[in-house]
Amino acid sequence: MSTFDDEGSMSASSDGSGVGYSGSDPDQKNTFDSTTGSGGETRTKSSSEGGLLSRMSNTAVVRSKLLVYIVLALAAAGFATAVYFLLTAEETDDFETQVSRK
Repeated sequence: MSTFDDEGSMSASSDGSGVGYSGSDPDQKNTFDSTTGSGGETRTKSSSEGGLLSRMSNTAVVRSKLLVYIVLALAAAGFATAVYFLLTAEETDDFETQVSRK
């Protein structure tokens, strides 16, 4: 359950998932989230750690997208090159066949 006090800060109780939040600004740097584990122990995690993980995840996603684009471009270039050489050889054969008949 979430409640707001007179100053506008929010406090929330755990909903059974083991995750709780307490603080006045969830976007504030270096806020701490409390987590209650199955044994009742309380752990805290800095939001700056979450930001680092988020940045690393975003970087990994960007790199994987770049890799996919590069592989796609190389595949397209390889396919186009193969088609070019195949059609060039076929056209050359057709030309030589037509010229030799005359």
